[in-house]
Amino acid sequence: MKFFLSVVSLMFCLGIWAQPAGENPANWTKVNSLSDEFSGNSLNQGKWEFGHPWWRGRSPAIFGKGANAFVNNGRLVIRATWVGGNKDYMRSGAIRSKNRDMAVGMYSECSYKANSLNMGSNFWFAHNSRDNQNREDEIDVQEAFGTQAPRTMNTNVHNPQPNFTNDQPQPNKFSVSGADIDKGFHTYGVWIVNESTLRFYLDGVFKKQVTTNSTIQPLWMIINSETYNWMSPPTQSQVNDGSKRDMLVDYVRTWRKTGNIQGNPPPPNNGGNAGSGVPINKVISLRKTGGDRKFVTGERNGSQLLARAGSVRGWEKFRVESHPKGGVVLKALSNNKYVQVPNKDANAPVRNQGTFKGDWERFEWKSKGNGKVALKSVHSGKWLQASWNEANAIIRAKGNADLGWETFDWKTESGQKIIGQQTNSLKIAVNPVQDMVVLEGTSNVDVQLFDQTGAAVGFSVEKTSDNSIALDLDDGLSAGIYFLVTKPGQTLKIVKD
Repeated sequence: MKFFLSVVSLMFCLGIWAQPAGENPANWTKVNSLSDEFSGNSLNQGKWEFGHPWWRGRSPAIFGKGANAFVNNGRLVIRATWVGGNKDYMRSGAIRSKNRDMAVGMYSECSYKANSLNMGSNFWFAHNSRDNQNREDEIDVQEAFGTQAPRTMNTNVHNPQPNFTNDQPQPNKFSVSGADIDKGFHTYGVWIVNESTLRFYLDGVFKKQVTTNSTIQPLWMIINSETYNWMSPPTQSQVNDGSKRDMLVDYVRTWRKTGNIQGNPPPPNNGGNAGSGVPINKVISLRKTGGDRKFVTGERNGSQLLARAGSVRGWEKFRVESHPKGGVVLKALSNNKYVQVPNKDANAPVRNQGTFKGDWERFEWKSKGNGKVALKSVHSGKWLQASWNEANAIIRAKGNADLGWETFDWKTESGQKIIGQQTNSLKIAVNPVQDMVVLEGTSNVDVQLFDQTGAAVGFSVEKTSDNSIALDLDDGLSAGIYFLVTKPGQTLKIVKD
């Protein structure tokens, strides 16, 4: 779903969020020919052409046209289809910019979800003109392999001589946080700083600067899916599976640097307005400022947020983090999911179900002074509110202004400090193979888990008997020491080999 409410708000959003992290938006000018929100009902063929500028694709999936690259429901769909035959029995989607417009000084980013096939879902730039040393260039911003590397951004820079002889690739890999690349949307960006310098970005965060060994020429932008010789191609049943075959592109945005271009990486992204007075990386509670003055609770199943608690325990705690594009996100300690506004229905409950920092999870933090805050959903443009005359009030993104119902008391809570003592009243067993912890001697599911730095660790918990609970830890939890806090003064140390 799109955040943009109108043409005016679209221009405003592009003006603030599309530049590299830490850059002043005033120093950038949008490049219209390389930017598209895909918000219409058809592909803008004034900007795009089907296929690759000089390549038909790699067998068995050669590039198709309108059936394989089209706009639907506010997104570009790059679809794999099965046509049959002995050799080129598939078609894959590909579009390229109308002209070779990507050049030195430009930053470009693309937000998309990869397909779930043995194929690449790619955002890249290329040209086949030769420089003064008889070379050609290619910049792979992201070669996304949903089945092979579901948590990786794969960048590369190719500087081959004609016909891709004597290639001198410069690959890099960066780990993706949140949803797998074929399960959720991520943003991949590159800044061509000068003729020999590139900077790569993942979800708005600067990752690496690369010095290239050839001159960057004006380039075509290419968005496509393709098969590779080093992986088995998908089967017919997989290609025909509507849940696997599509690469979905939310937008592509490109800007040209108009101010001075510096030789050093931009400063770390601070999250825009997540500045003075905003408790970044702190654990807080939120409380209604009127009515029954209950604390906001994040349900463990992520179904909704309710103002229902008379005191602060684990479910009433939220960690405030910076959003890569500016503003903040709130992570509920009840289930380690991000608070989100999933749609623009004002009556729909706000819920803690987000697995990564997307626009649905993004909020403007507006300090009201005296420990009060109003939170505005960037996705819907509405303020969070809790009705004062409603018991167990459901939190909704409904307010048109930051008034009484839209104002919450907030304060920092414990949750980062590790209690050093142990207890003998509980018995614990750790299964490092299944990432499962069984705790005997309690039925309290309101527990918290921290690593040695005090950061909360994701898990789910359920009763297994009247006096036992089981904690299912996040997949891939690294080896180390962890602390399980069951209640004040009662902490257990867990060592995972």
